[in-house]
Amino acid sequence: MQNAGQFLKGSAGWRTVIDLLGIAISAGIYIVPLYAIMQHRSDIAHRARIIAANNIINALFMVVAAIGTLWMLKRAFTIPQVFLTMAILNVLVSVYIRRLLPNP
Repeated sequence: MQNAGQFLKGSAGWRTVIDLLGIAISAGIYIVPLYAIMQHRSDIAHRARIIAANNIINALFMVVAAIGTLWMLKRAFTIPQVFLTMAILNVLVSVYIRRLLPNP
């Protein structure tokens, strides 16, 4: 077991930190406009319920993703294969959801 200082002494530790920072920034760039669109297009009387429902759906899919990851790892998927599978599923769901949205 390493502490934070020991972890950051090696180049792999810094690479991990930079990679996680990149993932966090990319997620923010992706999710913030989606929340803005959701709030802009929702009726003011239903906005809080829509946001709450969105949070519940997000939590559900996080649990589904965790279970799916466990299932893949139990079947000897490598970590890159798990990431590739999740990326492909995210693209497919994004395309499906985009088709559901009305054209501006």
